[in-house]
Amino acid sequence: MYVAENLTRLNKISVVTEYDGQTVESIGRFSMSGQDIEIENKNSKYITKIHLPIIIQEQEQPRISGLSIPTGGILSFSLNLSSNPNDSHDHGESFMTQTNQLWSCKDLKLKTPKIDTYNQFNFNCLSCNNILIDSKNYKFLDMPSEFWYELMDFWHCHKPDNHDEHDKNYNASLRPPDDKSIIIGSNYLLINKCEKIEILNAKVICHQCKSLIGEIYENTARIFKWKIYLSYEKSGKIKETFSSYFFVYDLFINRINSTASRKFKFIIDNVAYYFWVLGVGINVSVEEEVLGNALKLVFRSNDQVDQLDQDDDDEYEYLAIPLLQLHYEN
Repeated sequence: MYVAENLTRLNKISVVTEYDGQTVESIGRFSMSGQDIEIENKNSKYITKIHLPIIIQEQEQPRISGLSIPTGGILSFSLNLSSNPNDSHDHGESFMTQTNQLWSCKDLKLKTPKIDTYNQFNFNCLSCNNILIDSKNYKFLDMPSEFWYELMDFWHCHKPDNHDEHDKNYNASLRPPDDKSIIIGSNYLLINKCEKIEILNAKVICHQCKSLIGEIYENTARIFKWKIYLSYEKSGKIKETFSSYFFVYDLFINRINSTASRKFKFIIDNVAYYFWVLGVGINVSVEEEVLGNALKLVFRSNDQVDQLDQDDDDEYEYLAIPLLQLHYEN
């Protein structure tokens, strides 16, 4: 087991790995090539292999520092770099502002086939495959920002003097302008009218299988992307799903960008979860899997929500989780 984190602002890669030796003196061969490191124990001849989160260029001669074994069997060190040429992420961006945001208008235009004046694709119910939204029947618009209303004072130069008119036009919610338009958010679709969905107790359900696919928010149907899938024809049938992990990531990022908060709480099934966000836009490798633009978190849970210390609880910003259960992949 190892963790290698690319510290871009320090031009450094921090590495912590399991190691079968007890002292630094037991290290024999230490070799590095491209994105891989091998550390050989000169006594046991066992080789510890580490896959780095970025590629080390041939001209780069990283300097090893902080080599230590603070605990038996755990080796830590840093690789000091002259630059971070492989770091191309836009750190701390929400999925709606990232270039490859899934199912944004730009993403849909690039990947789906164009027929006449529109791009042909469908959004289907994940549970029963029923076609909920056919693109030929709607116009699609991107959500300008998850916090557009709070930011209006900065980018709306001429607000009306009539406050009643102001409140009517900017009422803390953003709705599609008509029944033939759909607004695409970072993890949901906003729609006024759709024959393939039903509304039941402020929940949005599939007309065919009756499964929950969304909720009513500010009198508008909000369909969650992880409850549907995108389908289109392009050299065969394409079926594309949306991970609910994107929703959790974006929830943190949008709140960090809007309030600079780093301590959060949310409650699921009467269990309180507390998160500290230690890093944003992290490139890290864990057991040969490279994670790009990731969040670095520390968290704990508390089953006894009613017994929480209220003073301590006030330090955390509460994040509202949709009424629907998240769908987690194995």
